[in-house]
Amino acid sequence: MWKEGNAVLTAGGRYRRSLALARLGTLPFFMVSCWLVFALGRRLYSPVTATLALLLFSTLPPVLGYAGLAYTDTALMAGMLAFTVAFLIWLERPSGMRSLGLGVATWFAVASK
Repeated sequence: MWKEGNAVLTAGGRYRRSLALARLGTLPFFMVSCWLVFALGRRLYSPVTATLALLLFSTLPPVLGYAGLAYTDTALMAGMLAFTVAFLIWLERPSGMRSLGLGVATWFAVASK
């Protein structure tokens, strides 16, 4: 496993650049996760609670640690949060469009891992 990963990163003789780009790929999922935590907190409670939840979430060591590594766990975290938000929206008032949104969020959560 380690040899294959290093072979991918060292291909072309640009190890640091390849590693930086691989790690950069997880940051959009971290930002989406932060936005979804805020949206969930705001939807269920208040903007103040959402801001506090975002602050606490974005400073959790496991969240920051995996967001800085080239793993699929950050994408799964974003997918699970997207599913949770879509499911709560669907529970409020089921409709065709909300069902489609829930299906897309479910696909995202499953496909991210």
